[in-house]
Amino acid sequence: MNYYEHHIGDYAAATGHLSLIEDAIYSRLLRRYYLQEQPLPADVAQVARLCGARAADEVAAVEVVLHEFFQREADGWHNKRADEEIARYQDKQAKARASAEARWGKDAKPSDSDRNAPAMRPHSEGNAHQSPDTSNQAEKQEQKRVQPAAAPCRFADFWAVYPNKKGRQEAEKTWRRRKLDPICDDLIAHVQLMQTADDGWRRGYIPMGSTYLNQARWEDIPQQNARAGPAPQRQETGKTAQALMALEDFGNGELDQAGNRGGAEALDVLGPGADAGGRGHPADRRRLA
Repeated sequence: MNYYEHHIGDYAAATGHLSLIEDAIYSRLLRRYYLQEQPLPADVAQVARLCGARAADEVAAVEVVLHEFFQREADGWHNKRADEEIARYQDKQAKARASAEARWGKDAKPSDSDRNAPAMRPHSEGNAHQSPDTSNQAEKQEQKRVQPAAAPCRFADFWAVYPNKKGRQEAEKTWRRRKLDPICDDLIAHVQLMQTADDGWRRGYIPMGSTYLNQARWEDIPQQNARAGPAPQRQETGKTAQALMALEDFGNGELDQAGNRGGAEALDVLGPGADAGGRGHPADRRRLA
């Protein structure tokens, strides 16, 4: 046996009165007993040699331990508790072997038997040798289900197209926490759109990946560049021409109340002014409603 149960409470209660040497000898003899799965030799001197007792006091301790915890029979010194554990272990070993043989040997085709039975028998025997207290290990191994492989994370696909490469670790943590694999293609499409249509992104103002994912920036609408160049300057004209031009703008609804483009309001021509060709006509000096 490669393993046996050591009940600390039972052992302490039974051996608390032993000296250090006696306790060490008893422990060594038990390990030898379980390893060989058979009684200790009937010869005390041979037993002493097996546990390493050399000095006179050590040999004397061997005799004390044998007479207190073992019983001498025809085939050697027996320990009742150890015999029970070994018998239980051997019984389970036999059952495990029989279970494997019944499963893989009975009604199996020669090719199947040759391929499967040799592989399973050592496996079942290994389980039986592992612990005297373990039952039906071979059957438990057969009942294990194969778990489906986890789907690969798609963060790498997203990161390959995201232009700001700073803070990858934080971005990946956010990705996994928010479980964004199902919408990976949508995020990639949005990133590509922002790079071509958003003025800030085109000028290099791109948030870090963790910020983009934390704040759900994929819901943003690309901001077109609304900055227009300077309005074309009108040539120097007289007030009459200016009034006519303003009237045209007003009629088109392009002037507001302050005289700016976008609304309608009365415009006054302040006094006479000079046209490009000289003084304006009196008819031009009128109030524009």
